[in-house]
Amino acid sequence: MDGVVAEIGTAVKSLKDKGADKVCVAGHSLGAAGAIYYAGRVQVDCLIVLAPGHFPEGKAMRGWTQQDLAKAKEMVAKGEGDDKAWFEDYNTGNRTKKVRMSAKVYIEYFDGDGPMNMTSNVSRILPGTRVLWVVGAEETEGAKRMGGMAYQKMPAGISTQFVEVPGGHVTVPGKAIEVATAWIRDNVQ
Repeated sequence: MDGVVAEIGTAVKSLKDKGADKVCVAGHSLGAAGAIYYAGRVQVDCLIVLAPGHFPEGKAMRGWTQQDLAKAKEMVAKGEGDDKAWFEDYNTGNRTKKVRMSAKVYIEYFDGDGPMNMTSNVSRILPGTRVLWVVGAEETEGAKRMGGMAYQKMPAGISTQFVEVPGGHVTVPGKAIEVATAWIRDNVQ
């Protein structure tokens, strides 16, 4: 997960080097999970969560990934954690595909008790962060339920706004442009 923090940090630094006073970190789906992870470790001016969709801690995801996690953990135990293998990538909307990645990376992203546990990461968002959480009205029921549970774990004292926009998981970023722009204008000074 160091790569996630470093990549977002590089982008934030670049914007600040160009004169930005405030920077909002935003992400969609798995990107939202990464942005939340970052906001729990590095102070940000604001966080925009668009259709959060990576919940390895969920019962369904745990069931789907059980076999590949066992394979990845076995590889790590054999000292082959940096070796690449084919794993199933489970995506919101029951979209899956085989991806080739290291066993360690697969575990980081898909172990329900690991670093990408969104519910746990939401509870670590640093004080002073303003959060806009946007979901689609036609989002899958599982993602709505898990996203709602994660949202409820927001730390006390965090300024939050929950907004539902028309559309489904993939269309949320486009549907949220006006909402996010107005929210930034009104909340980030």
